[in-house]
Parts: sequence; structure tokens; C-alpha cells
Amino acid sequence: MSSSADIWMPLYIGDYLADTQHLTAEESGAYLHLLMHSWKNGPLPASLDVLRRIAKVEKDAWSNAWSTLQAFFKQCPDGTYIQERLEKERAEWNSKKLKSAEKAQKAANTRWKNAPSIAPSNTQAMPEQCPSPSPLPVNLPPNGGDLPHARGAREELPPSQPLPAIKPPEQRTQAETDSLEPPQVAHALAEKLSIPLVGSTHHVVSEAVRLFAAETKTTPHAAGMVIYRAALEARKRAVEVNRFWFEDGKWRTPTASGEPIVGMRLAKPSAEETAERMARQAANERVLEGADRAAGLSAWQQVSAALRQEANAQSFATWVKPLRPEGVKEGRLILRGPNEHFGHVPQQFNFERFLPQGVTAVQMIFGEASA
Repeated sequence: MSSSADIWMPLYIGDYLADTQHLTAEESGAYLHLLMHSWKNGPLPASLDVLRRIAKVEKDAWSNAWSTLQAFFKQCPDGTYIQERLEKERAEWNSKKLKSAEKAQKAANTRWKNAPSIAPSNTQAMPEQCPSPSPLPVNLPPNGGDLPHARGAREELPPSQPLPAIKPPEQRTQAETDSLEPPQVAHALAEKLSIPLVGSTHHVVSEAVRLFAAETKTTPHAAGMVIYRAALEARKRAVEVNRFWFEDGKWRTPTASGEPIVGMRLAKPSAEETAERMARQAANERVLEGADRAAGLSAWQQVSAALRQEANAQSFATWVKPLRPEGVKEGRLILRGPNEHFGHVPQQFNFERFLPQGVTAVQMIFGEASA
């Protein structure tokens, strides 16, 4: 499914109310959860217990609820379930997307075909009325290279503002290179990696550059160089580097474990940063004091097994797999995430649905374990 399916689904209110007048409030809520899950992930799983969890219905109420809701779904030969109206809407939506893409491609082809043939480059051949920025060389090395030390991350330009003019790399000073904004770096990065800048792709790549620059305390240009090398390494492992690689945070993977990318050079941590890291480790140790590690591993195996069946493979690999169980303490399953960006995961995936008896909540800690 396209990422747009994560944030939007067609819902015709009149039709829905007409078809669900006989449902209780709980059944209507369960039906909506099943519809949303199917729209985002495809056919619903065959397991009735997994369906119950997706619908967020208690065990003692599920039998009656499913006996009513089952009429809305068609069972496929492989045991999975689909909602025929939803599949029709999905097909129409995909058809519209395809036609829109084809129309855009035809317009682009016409624009380039009609451009003056005497132009020395494609960027100069683009008609004046086209608002798309020209490619912005940021001097990304083909095989990595030294990172210039930075003076801090830059804020992303508002989408409504045009990108500032930029000099060629050989005409820029180091200060001008360090002042490049995330949207400029993102444009050049996408071009270097042959990623089409369609839809919101430019914004997604720009956000990756901005976030990584802030996390590593480098300039956007330096962050783009690191991300570029990470992308090259990913492609060597046959990983597809595209818009979704950026959107799902895969560009962060090489540094999530604290292992530097080859050629990456980060500033030495300051005394303040070292003290902050040691304080965080000490706080984590206090949280883990007296925790039952065996119970934590058992609980996490149960939770992650259920999530593996429910979540799509890409989301599971990106957000769930990196978590590590540290133990159970006072009824809380303690999980360690690589960094604070994973703090939303238990709530987003609703981990509490799958916790074993006696464990009622999930607590997150972050960072590396103490040596």
C-alpha cells in the first residue's frame, strides 16, 4: 500500500450509517477498526483472535460481535477476509493515482520536448513558468569522504518560499556550503540517488536531512553526505532506496546502534553531553533495579509475535524489531529503544492489548546499556 493509505480512507457517512443502524456502539467501533486496518494493510488475517485484537474487542464479547460483523466481509480461498466495497474504492483510488501520474508524465514530456534545444543543460531548458527548483549541486562525493565539521542544524524553509540561489561547488566558500538549507540538500540528494521528486517526496527527504543534522549537530550539507553514503551502503545490500526508505527512517539505521558509518566523522562529545549520557544511563539502571529479565523476555516474545501478525512487515522491521526487553518490574514491561524517536511506538501499536496476565503497562528507556 502507498503511504497515503496511512492517513486517509474514503468514508461515505450516509452509506455507513444506513448499513450499520443495527450495530451497537462497540460493534460499530470494531467494524471501523477492521475497515481501517484492511485499507492500510490489505486483506484481514484469517485468525479470529488476531481479528479480535485488531477490532479491540474483549474476548468475552468477541463471539457475539463477530457473528454480526462477519456479514460485512467476504472470506477468500486463503482464509483471509475482504470488504468488497472497500476493495472497489481501493481499485478506483489506485486507478485515479495511475491516471494522475500518467497525466503528469505526459505534461513533463511535452514540456521537455518543447524546451529550446540550444540550452546547455536540462535545468536551463526548463520553461520559466515551471516553479520547480533547478538541481542544486552540493558536492556529494561518489564514494564518501571527509565530513566538514558543522556549526549547527538549519531550519527548513517554509514550502511557500522559493529556494535561495546557490553557487556551483567550485565557487562556494565553506561558509556558504555550511549555510545550505535542508530543502536544497534534499533536492541534490534525491537527484544523486535518482529518486523522482514527485508528490511530497522532496519534503520527506528534506525532513530526513533536517532531523539528522539536528541529531548529529552537523550542518544539513554534512548530514546529507552521511545519508548519501548510508544509501550507497544500503544499495550494496540490495536494499531499495526510495521515498519510503526515507519516510520509514531507514536512513537512520546505520547510526541507531551507535556504530558510525565508514568515513563519518562526528564532533567529540562535550563534557555536558557526556554527563547527560551518564546521567541517563544511571537513571535507566535505577529503573531496571530488581526487574525480572526472564519475565520481560517472555512477555516481549508474546507481544512481538502478535504484532508480527498484525503489523505490515515494513512497519514491524522499522519500529518494533529494534526494541529490546529489559525486564518486568511492578507490573510494567520495560523496553529499551535506540533513541527517543521510538517513544511513541508502544502507544501507536497499542502494545497493552498483547501483554500477558500480571503485566499491565509498558515503560520505555532509551540509549545504550551500560557496559
